[in-house]
Amino acid sequence: YITGHSLGGAVATLCATDLQQRGFVAPHVRLGLITFGAPRAGNQAFQHWHDGLVRFSFHFDNLGDPVPKTPCGDYWPPGHKISMPNDRILTSAQRFMNMLSASCFGVKPTQHMMSEYIRRLAVAQPISQLPQWVHYAVSGERYE
Repeated sequence: YITGHSLGGAVATLCATDLQQRGFVAPHVRLGLITFGAPRAGNQAFQHWHDGLVRFSFHFDNLGDPVPKTPCGDYWPPGHKISMPNDRILTSAQRFMNMLSASCFGVKPTQHMMSEYIRRLAVAQPISQLPQWVHYAVSGERYE
């Protein structure tokens, strides 16, 4: 597995695609890519190329995290996207940080923190209620 958060997720996406393209992964090995809050790594042609090479590619996106929506323009997120809803009750310090950052920069940093991704995964729905492709990921079968 190759994984990354934020810019590290975009780099992990490029790395997984490159490793698969250059043949550094044995045919019987399933290369896995899992990113958290990663910006979009390429255009639509890259998305199709990546998806053809890296079949086990999952990108977690906290709703409210602005980073996975960047850069703007003709950029597309590759792989399977998992959007996690915002169910968090923020502390007063986190609300203040969000208010200050939103007024100055238009973003809420607590939505992008890796600790928030981990927390949301910990309270995720039972696997039986997730989309069908998640079952393929868990079982190890090839998802088409």
